[in-house]
Amino acid sequence: MLRAARDVVALVEQAAAQAGLTAAEVDVLGAVAERAPCPVGEIAGETGYKPSTLTSILDRLAARGWVSRALSPDDRRSFVVDLTPEGRRGARQLGIRLAALERAARRELPRADLEALAALPARLESLGRPARS
Repeated sequence: MLRAARDVVALVEQAAAQAGLTAAEVDVLGAVAERAPCPVGEIAGETGYKPSTLTSILDRLAARGWVSRALSPDDRRSFVVDLTPEGRRGARQLGIRLAALERAARRELPRADLEALAALPARLESLGRPARS
């Protein structure tokens, strides 16, 4: 299981590197792209990163000009994350790269393997997901 996880992450890292991102940045960028604008806590819940790690990732994405953070108008104690126009373009380009990776996997892997891989996250959720550092 560990080897398979490493191999999948390595493939994502290759696609991420083409955009000058890490796999963790891709993960967070994808979560923001799906929900933006959204509270930082929602991104933390989706990705499972520890608050300090998530802050570092968001800092790097903000430094690239891909995300913005603003105080939440609801409670003024938390932040809301949004994609910038440049971040939307970057997320689209990254989505194209990842879609190509998925198409290649569909061509090369047996259907049963793909179905098992797609079902795996929901099945593993029952084991509990520890926070990622």
